[in-house]
Amino acid sequence: MESIEESSKVTQLVSAKPARPASEHPLYIGHDWYDEIVEQLVKVVGDHMVAVVIDEEVARLYPERLTTLRQALPRVRVLSIKGGETAKTLDGFATVLHFLIENEVHRDDVLLSIGGGAIIDLAFLAAVTYVRGLRWINLPTTFMSQFDSSVGGKNAINVSNNKNICGSFYEAAAVYIDTSFLETLPNRFFRGGVSEMTGLALIDDEPLLAELLDASGDGRGLAGIQSELLSYMVRAINVKLKVYSSDPYQQGLRMVLLTGHTTAHALEGASRMHLYHGEAVAIGLAFESFIAERRGLIKPEDRKRLIDVLENCQLPVALPAELHDHVIIEHIRLEKRNRGRMVSMVLPYNPGKAIDEWPGPHAMLSLDELWDLLAAYRIARG
Repeated sequence: MESIEESSKVTQLVSAKPARPASEHPLYIGHDWYDEIVEQLVKVVGDHMVAVVIDEEVARLYPERLTTLRQALPRVRVLSIKGGETAKTLDGFATVLHFLIENEVHRDDVLLSIGGGAIIDLAFLAAVTYVRGLRWINLPTTFMSQFDSSVGGKNAINVSNNKNICGSFYEAAAVYIDTSFLETLPNRFFRGGVSEMTGLALIDDEPLLAELLDASGDGRGLAGIQSELLSYMVRAINVKLKVYSSDPYQQGLRMVLLTGHTTAHALEGASRMHLYHGEAVAIGLAFESFIAERRGLIKPEDRKRLIDVLENCQLPVALPAELHDHVIIEHIRLEKRNRGRMVSMVLPYNPGKAIDEWPGPHAMLSLDELWDLLAAYRIARG
C-alpha cells in the first residue's frame, strides 16, 4: 500500500504550534484588607460587568462585604452556590454557565469567584469555556484555597465520583487573598489545609516542615500553626509558584505536587466525597510515605516528623475502616495518570529536596502489589 509520504494525492501541511508560556498574573496576600481589594477591583474592572460566583455560606457570613462590592462596582450580578465537593459537578458547572448566559455576560466582562476550592474550580472552568475565555479574578476564602487551589492555573470538576476528571489549565487575571476570611472557618477545614501545607514543606522547604512540627508540638496543635499562619502561607505559596513557573502544564516537574494525592483522590471518590480533601491528603501522605519507607526512599525519622505534624493537628492517617480495600483499589485504578493496570504514585522522599532531585521516585505499582501494601498498612496502623 502506498504511504502518505509517497502519495501524489496528498499535500502535507504543517500546523502552527504557538508556544503557550505561563503568563504572569498578580497574586496578593494580606490580612484584613478587603476594602483595598475592592479598590483594586474597581481599577481592574472599569465599567465592565462583574459576574460573582460566591459560596452561599460566605455570602451569609459576610453580607456587608458583598454590599461593599455592589456599591463600588458599576454592574454586579451574583450567583450564590453551596460550596464543597458536591458542587463540583456537571450540574454545578451548567448552573454557572446558565447564570452567565442569562445575564448576558460578554468576553470583556469579568467573572469573580469568592469562596473555597470547589467554587474556585467551578468558576475557573466556566471562565475557560464560556465565550472561549473570560477574564477571571479569584478571591479565595478558605485556608486550603488561599495557598493551594488559587496557585497554579489548574482547575477541574468531578464526574460520577471521579475526582477532578474534567478540567483545564487557565490563568486568573489576578488573585487577592485576605486571611481575615479565615476567622470564621471551622477547625476541620483548617486542619485539612495543614495536610497540603505539610506536603509542600516536604517537597521543597524542609525548615518549614520542622517549624510546623515545632509549632504544633507540646499540645499546641492547630492553634500553634495558626499563630504564624500568614508567614507559613507565603512560604507554601512560594513552593507552588516555584514548581508552577517551571512546568505550568504539568509535563514533568509539576508531578511532584501529586505526592499523597493518588491515594487521596481515590479515597474521596470511594467515600462519595464525604471525606474532605485535606483529610484524604493526610491519609494519602501517610500511606504513600509508608510505601516510600519500605522502599528505602525516606528515612523512618523523616516519615515520623511528617506523621507527627498530621497527628498533632488531629488529622486522620489511618485508612477508613468503612472503605474496603477493593473499593479503594478500584478508585485508584481509575486515576487519570495510570497506565493500563499499573498505578502511578509520586512517592515522598528526602524532605526539602524533591524539586532539586527531580525526577525522583515515580513508582508504578501493580494492583496485586497495591493490595498487599494496603493490607500491610492497615496492620501497621493497628
